[in-house]
Amino acid sequence: MSYTSDEVIKIGLEEKFLENKIFRTEKRAFCMKCDKPVDLISFEKAVDSMKTSFLEVFRSANMGKLHRIHNKKGKVMICAESFFQTFDSRQTQKLNRDLFITNPSGNLC
Repeated sequence: MSYTSDEVIKIGLEEKFLENKIFRTEKRAFCMKCDKPVDLISFEKAVDSMKTSFLEVFRSANMGKLHRIHNKKGKVMICAESFFQTFDSRQTQKLNRDLFITNPSGNLC
């Protein structure tokens, strides 16, 4: 049995849809842009792990550098593949001085 190109595309999209449904959990989902199952990272964890601002992560997501995906519970998360690719390739930035203040008195340790 042979298929027309439209039928092949339709079958391919249906397979992607099924893969997306199968791989969607709270911490994993199918990323359509990466075309594979990926781990998911919350915006909060992304900000904390890269010691950056929420605004920088949010802007990167709006520019399309970070792939946004809804997890199984409907929470918007970030594709880990795009996250690490984006932040591994960025220029080194100076950390804020207040990041190292751990003493409640305000004195640097």
